[in-house]
This record gives sequence, C-alpha cells and structure tokens, in this order.
Amino acid sequence: MMTGATGFLGIHLLPHLLTRHDRIIALGRASPRSAKDRILSALEDIGQPLSVRTRADSALITVEADLTLPGLGLTSSTAQHLSQGLEAIWHSAASTALNGRPATLTATNVEGTRHVLELASAAPSAVVHHISTAFVAGRRRSGLMREDDPLPAAGFENLYEHSKSQAEHLVRDWAQRHHRIAAIYRPSVLVTDRSLAPSTPADPVRGMVTAFRLHRNQDDRVVIRAAGAPDGRINMIPVEQAARLITSLASRQPIEPGRVRASHITHTTDVPFQDVLRLLEVTHPVTFTLVPQKPSDPTPAEYLSYQIMRGYLPYAFHRRSYERASIQTAALDEDDATVIDTDYLLRGLTPAHRQISR
Repeated sequence: MMTGATGFLGIHLLPHLLTRHDRIIALGRASPRSAKDRILSALEDIGQPLSVRTRADSALITVEADLTLPGLGLTSSTAQHLSQGLEAIWHSAASTALNGRPATLTATNVEGTRHVLELASAAPSAVVHHISTAFVAGRRRSGLMREDDPLPAAGFENLYEHSKSQAEHLVRDWAQRHHRIAAIYRPSVLVTDRSLAPSTPADPVRGMVTAFRLHRNQDDRVVIRAAGAPDGRINMIPVEQAARLITSLASRQPIEPGRVRASHITHTTDVPFQDVLRLLEVTHPVTFTLVPQKPSDPTPAEYLSYQIMRGYLPYAFHRRSYERASIQTAALDEDDATVIDTDYLLRGLTPAHRQISR
C-alpha cells in the first residue's frame, strides 16, 4: 500500500516498488481525474517507458482516501479488506508547504500519519516505510547530524519541519507499543535536472521559483539584502537517486520489531546557498547581497522577498552535515559524480519558469 504516489518523490518511488510487488494499493484523494489516470500521466511525464506504465496499469489498485479523516475516510469493511495480506505500507504523502497553515500541516502530516498507522495496526505483517525529511534536525545549523540523534523538542526553522518531527515521534511510539517494524527515510531537498511537464508534481525548487514570480513585473533589477552566512550551504539530492537509495535500503537492511531505523538520504556534497540565490537572480530581475542579519529597514522589494522566502531564507545560515551510516552499512554509498549547482537547478525548470535576467 502507498500514499503519495502522485507526489514528486512518490512517483519516482513507484517504478522501483513495481519491481518488488505484484500488487500495489495506491490511496489517493478524490479528484475529477481518477488516481490511476493521474499516476499514469505522471509516470509518462517523468520519462518512464511504456513497459513501466503498462505494468503500473495492471498492478495498481487505486482507492479514494483522505489522510486528514479518521480511518482515512474509508468504511470499516473497505479498511479491513485493504489490510488483508499487506506486506508493506509506504507513507509518502505530505504537505510540504514550509510555512503553511498550522491546521493544514497538522491535519496532513501529523494526523495523516496517525491515521495511516491505525490502518497498519490492522495489518500485522506489514512493514511501515515512512518518508520524513532530513530537516527534522530543526535549528541545529552546524555540526554532524547523526541518524540516531534525539529529535529536537522545539526550535525549528519552519512549521513543516515541526510537523514532520511530530510524525516521526508517532511512528516510533507506534512501533514500540505494537512491537512492529518501521523504517524512516529522511531525504534532503529533492531536485532534478529534467525539465518536467507543468502537470508533473512540483519539486521544492520549482515551487520556490514559482513563488518568486511576483518580482517578474519589475522593470528594473533590484538589490535584495538577504541575511545569511557567506559559507552557508544546504544538502540537495536528485530525486531519482533518492528513490533508488530508499527502495534499496528497504530491501537490504533487516529491522528488529519494536525498533525504528532512521536513514539520511542525502548527497555526498552540499550546495552553497548562494547557488540557490543565484538561480533566482537568473530567473528574476533581482540581485542578492548577503548580510549578517535581516535589515531593520527593508525596502518594499525586500519586504516582499522576505515574505515569499520566509520558509527558505533561514537555511542561508546552515553549515551542518548528515551522517549516512545506513547507506554506508548497506554498501550503497556511491561516489556520486552529479554536481548540483545553479546550472543543474536551472535545467530542471520548465521553459515557462526560465526568465533570463535583465
């Protein structure tokens, strides 16, 4: 069973899962287009061959569900039927709005996880695979983040981080109470250099560039003072590599019942945060200047930028790194030659997003 199959990571996980399971139940929200139609279209958009799409068409069973509702909005008979014989539950669905409405983030990311775990309780053989984020480390801006470090009780850069931390606590508590097997995967920022169709699930970078579009109506290039460290950096990983690592870990590493393994899914090399700002400079008529702290006298253009970027700008101070023990133990620590920089990120934008700077 899988949630979030139509999401940016979920649609890249799906081809790998199709090679491991004869049947996949995909839970999806109600929509004018059926969940299966949306999944098949997204698979085509990301370049999956006809053979994979044909396999998906035959292996997928799609069921309308709502993460925010008790029981996922399913009838008791439907939930009982779906839970029979389940081997794995992949929970990938989430709201990724960094500063979304607290009620929405809680309903989707926290209560949604609780509802998935309630269904998992009725499937005693199912292993729970929970997609979290490397950013549950919160405001720890420097040092090495270990996979078994305790989660911070407070101090997060945004509401999204907090909601994902709460969801992890639910997974751990559930596994311990029910003596069940669960794995948590913590990808960093998921990116791609493939120019995908506008209908493809949005990635974080495309979302950021889209949010910044309000600056496109400016006639002249403006200077934006952005608070950050000159050596600030952020971890980004190609979504294709992340999906491969996650599904490989799921099949290679045994987990003891009652214990939860958390795995960082990260790239070997961080991206200077200034490369992220440079992407916005290329696509919008703005120039960023890093300053030690947020100006107390922002210009109108700066004020607008701070509002748009309030979920992203705190990462300009980050200089932390992530332990990759799970990947290394499973002998999956590949020498990654992929260079993620401004050019890489620019290639991943659709032509509509690429506005050459003036």
